[in-house]
Amino acid sequence: SGRKASAGGSRRCATVLARSRTPLVLARYNQSMVRLSLALALALALAFAVQAAEQSLSLRVEGWHSKGDVYKTESAVQKVKGVIRVSSDLEAKTLTVVFDDASANAAAIQKAISGAGYVSHR
Repeated sequence: SGRKASAGGSRRCATVLARSRTPLVLARYNQSMVRLSLALALALALAFAVQAAEQSLSLRVEGWHSKGDVYKTESAVQKVKGVIRVSSDLEAKTLTVVFDDASANAAAIQKAISGAGYVSHR
């Protein structure tokens, strides 16, 4: 019919339109927050991974006289959780241990050597 839209009518229309866009804006905001949260979680995980690093420990071992002594010591140290690699030098009476410092430490390694019947020093 010949009705003209009043100024109040166009305001109502704009308000309805704005309300209908609100869920869309919130959905985009929520997606952005989820992405940001995931990025932050990944960054924290990487930070912890960087902190847990391989360490190397060289020890002098007293009481080694044969390859059997070396084998016994290496076997005991290899059982320590977090130990990656063990190498030794019978002549120099040294043991080198590479370990993950998030799982193992020097005290645990020295305790394993002591448990095998030998004394170790840094």
